[in-house]
Amino acid sequence: MADHTAGNAENFSASIMDIRADIPGFAERLDEIIAQGAPHGSQAELDYLAERIEGLGVGSREIFAANVEAGRNCGSVAEMINLTFDENLSRFHIQPAFNAEIYGEFLVGTAVQDTHADALSSLGASDDPAYRELAEYFERMAVFVDYEAYGMDAALKENGVFTEQGYLTGGDGGLLEIYRGPDDIPPKHAVGRARPEEKPSVMARIAEHRETQRKEPKEPREAKQRDSPNVSKRKPEPEL
Repeated sequence: MADHTAGNAENFSASIMDIRADIPGFAERLDEIIAQGAPHGSQAELDYLAERIEGLGVGSREIFAANVEAGRNCGSVAEMINLTFDENLSRFHIQPAFNAEIYGEFLVGTAVQDTHADALSSLGASDDPAYRELAEYFERMAVFVDYEAYGMDAALKENGVFTEQGYLTGGDGGLLEIYRGPDDIPPKHAVGRARPEEKPSVMARIAEHRETQRKEPKEPREAKQRDSPNVSKRKPEPEL
C-alpha cells in the first residue's frame, strides 16, 4: 500500500495526477482527506477512482466535479468512487446558472412566461389605453426585481449550490453504497491486496499428473511382465 502524505504529489500515480489537474478542486479535496486522516485508500483504490472518472460522460463528469467543488459526497476515496456510479449520479441535477442572480432571473422569467405571459400579451394588445399602460408598467417593474435575493432564497429552499459547472441540486438522502471496499475492486486494479487462492483447472491437473508419470523411473518391460500376476506361465513342452 502506498504511503500518501499531504502535499507529497510524487506518491500519486500518473492516472490520479491527471484527474487532479483536470477537475477543479479535486487536488485540494484529496489533500484535505489525507491531512484530516480520513480513509484515502490504497494505490489500487486511487487508480480505480481515476479510471472510473475517466469513463464518465460529459454530463456525469460535470455532476461529479460540481459535487467535489461544493465539498459534497467526497469525504473519502470510497465515497468518491460511489459517486461515479450512474445509480448515484442520476440523483443529481445541474442547470446552467452559475450564481444566484442568474438563477433568480431564470426563475422569474420562467414564472412570468408560464403564468402571466398570456395576460400581459392580452393587456398589451388591448384597445383600452389603460390596459396597455398597465402592461408597460409590469414590464418596467421587472427591472426592479432583486434577482440575486430571489435566487439565493430559492437555493436555500432547494439545498442547491452554485459551482463552476452550474447550479447543483439533488442527492438528498446520501449515496447508495455500491462500492464497499477494496474487495469490490476488479482484479486488474487489485494491486497490493491479497487475492483469493485459485484452484488449478482440470487440464492443469491432468498435465501435472502426466508430468509426474513421465519423471517416475520405469521398470524393464520383461521384469514387469514376469512379476505381474496376470501373466500366464507357459507349460514346458513334452520331450519326444
